Amino acid sequence: MSSSGNLDNGRIVTIESLINQLQTLIVFSVGTKSELMRVVDLYELDLANLELRVSNLQEQIELVSESAGFRLDKEVSLPVVAEEEEDPEPEPEPEPEPILELVLTADDDESEQEISIGGTLEIQLAETPGSGYSWDLVNPDTDFPLVDDEWIPLLPFPGFQAGTHHYYFTAVQVGTYTVDLRLYSPTGSTTDYFFVTIEVL
Repeated sequence: MSSSGNLDNGRIVTIESLINQLQTLIVFSVGTKSELMRVVDLYELDLANLELRVSNLQEQIELVSESAGFRLDKEVSLPVVAEEEEDPEPEPEPEPEPILELVLTADDDESEQEISIGGTLEIQLAETPGSGYSWDLVNPDTDFPLVDDEWIPLLPFPGFQAGTHHYYFTAVQVGTYTVDLRLYSPTGSTTDYFFVTIEVL
């Protein structure tokens, strides 16, 4: 049999084309030894004429197959390419807890505070009614109204004059408001003040 191959449906099969098919099976397919032999039998080629060429290419083919991660004695396992993980969508930030109660004292003078709509603001200021000095609200706002006030003595003794004046406001409208309280002397002059800015959310 000629080393150039035989006719297959009118096409001449050469040794070079067979070697190319064998190498393609090894490198790019999942071929096994039995599948390679099936290709040889298909073209009814004389293995003796191909032995030298195949032997010379064997080392090159093995190197190519090993570098590609393939083996000749079993089905080829294609290298697994790790899929890129998509960045997880950021979780929505939790809604802030509503501020429904806010208590301020003289230490909070000239501060800025926040309160939720519907919440109650309480302001506590020291006051001694018997001394003639008393706190009074200046320029009240109907959208942030004063709903109540009371004076509570520090000690529950009859005639004890030292205590705290409590002012209660309700946040009925979203917006920014100011609370201006002033301490007046018996003569009507201002001796102290308490001023705070409230943001209703």
